[in-house]
Parts: sequence; C-alpha cells; structure tokens
Amino acid sequence: MMGTDRSGDATSTAIATRGRSDPSLRRLAYVLASIALLAAAAVLAWAVLEGSRRVRPIGDGHDPASYQFDLGSLAADPGLAASGRPRDYLPSLDRPQTIAGSEVAEFNASHRRRPVVTTDRVVGVVINGEARAYPVPLLEVHEIVNDQLGGVPIAVSFSPLADMAVVFRRDIEGEVREFGLSGLMLDATHLLYDRTRTSPQPESSPSLWSPIRLQSVAGPLESEPLSIVPMVSVANWGEWLNTHPETTVALGDLGSQERDRRIDYTQSIRSPGLPFPVGGIDPAGTSPSDWIALKSGAVAIRDATGKWQVRTLEDLRLLPPARSSDSTPFSADPQQRTVLVHVEPGADRSLVVIPCMHFAAERLGPRSLP
Repeated sequence: MMGTDRSGDATSTAIATRGRSDPSLRRLAYVLASIALLAAAAVLAWAVLEGSRRVRPIGDGHDPASYQFDLGSLAADPGLAASGRPRDYLPSLDRPQTIAGSEVAEFNASHRRRPVVTTDRVVGVVINGEARAYPVPLLEVHEIVNDQLGGVPIAVSFSPLADMAVVFRRDIEGEVREFGLSGLMLDATHLLYDRTRTSPQPESSPSLWSPIRLQSVAGPLESEPLSIVPMVSVANWGEWLNTHPETTVALGDLGSQERDRRIDYTQSIRSPGLPFPVGGIDPAGTSPSDWIALKSGAVAIRDATGKWQVRTLEDLRLLPPARSSDSTPFSADPQQRTVLVHVEPGADRSLVVIPCMHFAAERLGPRSLP
C-alpha cells in the first residue's frame, strides 16, 4: 500500500496559520486597504470638483428661449429664429496671430499643419492700406473673429450655411465690443451676441446682431446698424497674394486645427434645402433645380447712395472689363465661389461688397441683370 506524504499539506497549513496570526501582515493589509480607499475617495472628489467647474452649455438646441436672450421684441419674424447649437459652441477667434503672406510658402514647407494653401479661399480685407487674409477653413471652425486691422477694431463674420462673409467695425456706441456665437439662427445665418455690452440694467440680456440684416435685432441696442467694412473679397489665396503681396494671414490655434478635421460644409452647400427657415422660401414648393439657383454664388453690392443690388457670380463673370476710372471691376469664378474686388485708382472705395449665396443676397436687395 502506497503511503501518503502529508508534509506539503502541513507546510501550507502552517503558512496560512502564521499569516492569520502575524500582526505585521495584518497591519500591511490594513495599510494597503486604506490607501486604496483614499485613492478612490480622491478620484471621486476630483470628479465632483471638475463637474462643478464645468460650465453647462446655454441653449438646448430646441427652444430659443433656453438661450437666455430677450427675444420678446425681436426685429424679425419670430418664426425665422431657430435654435442651432449651444451658445459659443464654436469659440470666437480673438486677436489672432498673423504671418506675412510672403512667408507662407516657407512656413508650409516646414510644418505639417498649413495655415493656407494656394487653392484655399480666403476672406480678404484692406483697411487704411493694411491687407489681411482670413482663410475660409479657419473661419468655418470659428465663424467670428475679433481682430484689429489698419488701426480699426473689426469683426470678421462667416456663416457657412449661406457662404456669407460680412466684415464690420466693432466700435459701436463709443465702445469697442467683442462678439460670440449666440447659437441662434435667423434666415439660415448665425446670430452674434455682444459679450461686452453695457446697459443701464446689468441683468438685461446681451444684444443680438444679424450679419444678414446688418443690425442688432434684439436686446439693448436693437435696430442699431452695423458699420460694414467696404471692398471685401472672397478669393483664392494665390490670387489674393498676387494682388496684395504685402498681406498678412490670420493664424488659428491648436483647437482650430483639431476642429478643422471634423467640420466640412461641402455636402451642405451642394445639397438642396436648408436646415433652418428662410423668409420668402417655401421648402415644400422649392424644387432641387430652384435650390441650385438659390444656393449659387452671388454678391450684394451697396453703392455710395445706399442703394443695394444683387449680382450672381455668373453675372459678374460675363461683365465686360471696366474701362472708366470710377469703376470697380471684379474677378469672379462661379465654380470656385470666389469674387476678387480690384481697387483701382479713382474707384469708389465706399462700395460695400458682401459675398454670399443668392438666397442671402436677396435679403438685402433685388437682382440686377447684366
């Protein structure tokens, strides 16, 4: 009969018994358990603290009243005001850094993220002899830039759904103001809000500003007009640099670059329809071919007398070259959605040019045929 070796069992039992009775091991177990509990408590406390610090978004994407603006006296059809995303869903770009246009090619050669390339569209602005380009891909991820050019505080507004560029002065009612995205829409273009408003009633809501209406539409400064910067172009970067070799280019930040990877309005521009209501347009009665015309490239032009006219980019392309010294010729490309304003000697430098889709231009004036 084979014998049974119990030495192994005896050894294991002895170790287990010693472990249960050894005070030093028990203390070590208590210490480790305490450390684990403290670590868990610290993680929980950090999560609670971060949650309290996190600012909840203003605006629920459904009810315009949730955006905390006074819409009771909205200077527009209330049915045209719509909820987009929360307030400041895209941060404004404030006082951006710049680079000389002549240095862009060298910068692009040595950096993976390029601020602008030859075929990119830019919003081109010239004030008091100082030129600056704001790349459209950069504007699409901010929609509003608070800047200063030629000694003048300006805001560069870009509404992607209307492909609309409006540049206006920020010195209003004796105060230099800063603008942000309200999250609300009017006529399928964004509404801006005044972050630096002053009011006799501190608790009053900020003023809302409509680039497509060229004025404040709600708040303490309701109906106050915007002072529009004239002679604004939307051109390919290569074309703008060729005509303005002294230009600078506005740069984004790391956040701009990250958002640039996710935001693309190409499909929205090409597809029929709009996600928000527009005055005078019945979506149910608008055919796909009508949408093609309504979303085609155009410009709204205001002359020195204050009269508005609308020209499609195809109209401008077919115009004969300007011959008189008081003309302001345009270089337009309907396919690229670009219009470059040439400021010739003797030209009317007060001419306001707002590049946008045709439906947005018609909010400002009637179409003038070539």
